[in-house]
Amino acid sequence: MDTITNLRVENRGGRLSLSLDDLNLIQYTNHYLLYGSEYLAAIAAQLFRQTGENCMAALINTGIPTVFVCDIPISYISDLSIQNLVEKLIRCALEDSNEGVGCMDFTFTFSVTLPSEFITSYYHPKKIGNKKIPRISCPSCKKL
Repeated sequence: MDTITNLRVENRGGRLSLSLDDLNLIQYTNHYLLYGSEYLAAIAAQLFRQTGENCMAALINTGIPTVFVCDIPISYISDLSIQNLVEKLIRCALEDSNEGVGCMDFTFTFSVTLPSEFITSYYHPKKIGNKKIPRISCPSCKKL
């Protein structure tokens, strides 16, 4: 297997992950917003090892961090994912009984193509982690 094929298999190529809560994405797993998918980041790291070129810098300076808001019908979610979510909700509710559930780190993973109609909106975070993002507009925002 060549390097790219190995990276695709090892780094979730062909799968889509959707976070339950955008706050967790923006605060704690913001590398996805800054560098893109694990697959892209792995290719950039591999290219760095092979060429010495800092491809991670190219990823962070390309594109605009974007959060897509999706409405996924429950029929697209596996029974196991639903069971895991319910267990996590119960655990969080019991642990944080005074504060409520709040922000939750939970991700749904899909290996099928989801229709674009499931995307209900999108936005560009003004702050990612502790880093303020300069005001950026994308061509699609200008059309709205």
